[in-house]
Amino acid sequence: MSNNAEGRAAGKILLFLLLVSTAVLLAGVINARTVRLEYSDARIRGLDARLEGVKVLYVSDLKISSPADARRAVRMIRTLCECEPDVLLIGGDICSKSLTDTIKERFFGRTAQETAERLSLARDEFLSGLNGILVKYGVYAVYGDADTALGAQQQAAYSTRFLNNSTHSININGARLCIAGYADIGVNAYGAFRFSPDAAGAGATLVMFHDPRIYNTAVLEAKKQKGAYLFLSGHTLDGQIKLGGRALLYPDISAAYPSGVYSDESGLAMLVSSGAGSEGFPFRLGTRARAYLITLNRGVGE
Repeated sequence: MSNNAEGRAAGKILLFLLLVSTAVLLAGVINARTVRLEYSDARIRGLDARLEGVKVLYVSDLKISSPADARRAVRMIRTLCECEPDVLLIGGDICSKSLTDTIKERFFGRTAQETAERLSLARDEFLSGLNGILVKYGVYAVYGDADTALGAQQQAAYSTRFLNNSTHSININGARLCIAGYADIGVNAYGAFRFSPDAAGAGATLVMFHDPRIYNTAVLEAKKQKGAYLFLSGHTLDGQIKLGGRALLYPDISAAYPSGVYSDESGLAMLVSSGAGSEGFPFRLGTRARAYLITLNRGVGE
């Protein structure tokens, strides 16, 4: 084979690889930008019959990194709310650094403080946008590991209520729905961490925590009180990129808690969200961005 022929063959191979790589990249970006709504019937043992049929929209890990992202997220949630949920819950990591932020800090002299201020502006734009979305019984959120807590004055400006080791009760059809939120803390502290939701007399308690590794602790606290519980978590993004079934992001946590529903022997269930956003760059392979519309129902046989 002549050198020219070999050069043409190599060029065709390179062109083919470039086309395949571009196709995979575009598919991954489209996949990450397309948030799918998953419908879930939550069978909760001991649920007050007056709360049957209550609809909860659960969104986690939006990973907003710019005002444009914030506006896109508000539009997405506005569209999701066309299903008329009774309550909107946001499971942490509203904002986080993008790959561009990391590159600018490392190579172009941007300070971490400048990035933090930029993320705060994006968060404020998102929360301001939520002020214009009417949800019958309100919007509630917990902080994730990438979030910065709001001050009291900031909190007062937004309709979204952040639950940070605290609870809030809603009266629905004469029954009390309790919403509880755990603070996000370092993994080494999970075993010692204690927070007991004020669930006494509630027809059901929805418990949010960002990191699913708190599940065992939360279950132990829930068992101290009689009640009907559903746990909601996120953080893992279902690994975001999976090759050969193995997650590239948070591989250990994703292996233990990929997205889906888990329960212990007593039937206390936890839904782990695969997240509506992406870490660093909008790209997903082998996983999907999801939001969840959860309908509360009584346990089987009740």
